[in-house]
Amino acid sequence: MANIIAELQIVEAKVSRLNFQGVDSAKVAFNHYQEKIFKKYKIDSVTYGNNYRYYSEKPALFIEVYDDVVKILESKRDTVKTKK
Repeated sequence: MANIIAELQIVEAKVSRLNFQGVDSAKVAFNHYQEKIFKKYKIDSVTYGNNYRYYSEKPALFIEVYDDVVKILESKRDTVKTKK
């Protein structure tokens, strides 16, 4: 779950930087990338939504997931910095 959320966070940041004129265009772009991520992890939006709801109803577990998300994002950031 943490890997999926991390990738979705990255996509959200990328789409927000594209400066689309309308919200609809940004939403279409985000949904396109979201579907690619779901395919990568062999899940669908319903499964993701159910898992997200499960963790959100268990705050202690949700914090653990987001701790992992932060670690993943920091690792990706450090990798990008190293390549520069």
